[in-house]
Amino acid sequence: MQISKINKRGELGDQVMLIIFIFLLVLISVGVVSGVLIFFGSEYDFRAVSSEVLNYNIRDCLNKEGLDSNFFGNLYEKCKLNENVINSSYIIKICADSKDCISDAGPKFVYGDAVQCGLKGGIANVNYPRCSIREIKVDGISYTVIVGSKQGRRLASG
Repeated sequence: MQISKINKRGELGDQVMLIIFIFLLVLISVGVVSGVLIFFGSEYDFRAVSSEVLNYNIRDCLNKEGLDSNFFGNLYEKCKLNENVINSSYIIKICADSKDCISDAGPKFVYGDAVQCGLKGGIANVNYPRCSIREIKVDGISYTVIVGSKQGRRLASG
């Protein structure tokens, strides 16, 4: 009788190992599927954050560098901005003492069409740039800095 009890204990160990093996297979499968879904998942749209960061950098440069007569002519060099990247992906407009900088005819610096930043429908339309409009006072003059990011988004596959 004792021999049969010993054999049953050994069989029980095989069944426990099978449950652990199936658990590990399920755990690894869930990890692989989760990784694939995260990698090929929904789109990422960082245009609003990108325009906020560039707007902050330009305002910080205006504050630190001070305004000389040729500041806006050398904006890219003074603020350490890559002109090729800015020209391909961004809209920049800087106005002085303007109530409506978007439609201002005499800005201090402009690159791109800042009118897109003023359209109400542009918020819902995914094809319009995401814009950041901020003000800063330098030497008693109020400047409005408009930066729009129109760089491509990472689109979902499929």
